[in-house]
Parts: sequence; C-alpha cells; structure tokens
Amino acid sequence: MYSILRVERIRRIGDLAGASAHGARTDAGTHYDPARRHLNRHWRLGLEVAGPVDLLEARRALIAREGLVERKNGAVAAEMLLSASGDFFFDREGQIDQGRLDRWVQRNLDCVAQRFPRMVAAARLDLDEGTPHLAVFLVPFYTKSTKNKVSTTLSYRRVFGGATRAKAREKMRALQDWYAAEMAEFGLRRGVPRARTGRQHLTHHQYAQRKRQEEEKRRCDLAAAEAARKIGEERWERARRRLGALERLQAELDRRDAELTQRAAALDQRAEHLARLIAAARRSAAAIDRLANAAAQDELAGATRRLADAEARLRTLAPPSPGFRS
Repeated sequence: MYSILRVERIRRIGDLAGASAHGARTDAGTHYDPARRHLNRHWRLGLEVAGPVDLLEARRALIAREGLVERKNGAVAAEMLLSASGDFFFDREGQIDQGRLDRWVQRNLDCVAQRFPRMVAAARLDLDEGTPHLAVFLVPFYTKSTKNKVSTTLSYRRVFGGATRAKAREKMRALQDWYAAEMAEFGLRRGVPRARTGRQHLTHHQYAQRKRQEEEKRRCDLAAAEAARKIGEERWERARRRLGALERLQAELDRRDAELTQRAAALDQRAEHLARLIAAARRSAAAIDRLANAAAQDELAGATRRLADAEARLRTLAPPSPGFRS
C-alpha cells in the first residue's frame, strides 16, 4: 500500500474561499455523503475545533501572528492532500479501523508541523468521501534578509517551488520521499516516481474531478446492475409462475389420464361381460332352435301318422263303387 501526498498552489483569495466552502460542504460538490459529514474533523492553527474552519479568517490570523509580508500577485496559500491506498484505512469487515486512523492522523499532523513550522493555518479530515484523507492548508513563508531589515515573507515558490520547473520537480520529489519515510511505520511506501512511470500529475481539483467522474460512473454501473437485477428477478418470477402453471396443467393432465385409464378399464370389463352374455345368448338361441326343430319334427311326424290313420279309416269305411264287380 502507498502513501499519497499532493500539493496545490492556491493562487487567489476566491480560490481559498471556494476551498473553505468545500470544507463546510456548502458548495455544489456531490462526491461526499451528507449522512457522514458529521464524522469530519477540523483544526485551526494547530487546535482541533468543533466545526468547519473559515480558511480566510485562519489565514488572516496566521499572517497577523507571524507578521508576514505578502507579495503582490503571489499565491495566497497551499493545500496539501495527505492520504493512502484505500485498503489501509479499513478492516477485514470493510469498516474504518478507528485506532489505525487516529494514529495516522496524529502522525501526519505532527510531521507536517515539524516540516513546516508555524505555517499550518487549518486542517480537515474528510471521512464523508470514498477514501479518508487530510487536507492541510498552509501559508508558506520564509525569512528574507536585506541590508536594511529582516522580514518574513509569504512565498509558495520558496517553500514548495523553485527557480526553474526542474528545481520545483526536484523539491517535490524530495517532499514525496520525506513523506514516504514518515509513513513507513504504517507499512506504507512511496509510489513509483512520475519520471519513471510517465504518468501525468493531477492537481487536487483534477484528482477530485476524476474521482467524481469515477464515482458517477460507479453509481451508473450500480444503477444499471440494479436495473438488470430487477429485470432478472421479474423474468425469474414470470418463469416461476409459468412453470407453476405448467406443473398444474401437467397434474391435471395426469389426473385426466388416470380417469380415462380407469374408464377404459371399466369399458373393457363391460365389453368382456357383454361378450360373455352374447355368447351365452347365442348358445341359448341355438339350444332353443334345436328344441324347436325337434318339436316341429315330432309334431309333423305325429300329424303324418294321424293323417295316415285317418286315410286308412276312410278307406275302410267307404262303400264299394256300384258299377264294379270282381
């Protein structure tokens, strides 16, 4: 995990007023959580205070205390951002490790006060954003000696800059090295220098803007994921209802199939019974026919005998013809 230090020149009083409004969360910023704003901590001239610090007032108080001479068109202050890799501040459950955070904050305030004695006008610990960080506001000055007098002059260039850009970059690298050494006790190390990585340096406001863009993208991604989740749940619910309807339909079909099977079995039994009845009826009809034929033949035979008997009696009783003689 890495230590993070950035320094930004505050050129105009209006910029410092904007930074003060941002610290009080009265600006138009959207990258912080209003529900966690009360967790932020504030310091003025080395002392912790209850609420946001008016940076313009704190700057005036420091200038008056030190008797600073302001240069015309010079920078009015410097903002130093101090932080670390996001995972450094959180425990395994994803909650802020309060003990580690408190030790880190105190160590940062102490080492900045030692490095830049009597220059710290205000500081703020932001806990309502994604990653905890300290914003330290300094009024950089140096002692200027001339033949006639010695004065303490406000100068961003003498403290953080240099006669040339190369000198300024060299001083910033030295500051980064110093800060990494101070944070080594927390297991933090210096990032790879820009000269080796080729990365473009971002000012605090550019960094904050990028973070806001990343946060906005993350919110959009979360919203899209939530919409996709809801669509998936709706589709699942429709599929579940459809499956339930199909299961009920299948159960009804199975029930009807069982009923039809039972009816078919009953019809088969009735058909077998009818077949047996028909066979019995046919046998009975055949027997009746045989009996009827036998009775008719007996009756015919009897009638034939009776006719023959009648004819015989008739012949016996009939007189001989008169014209016939034997």
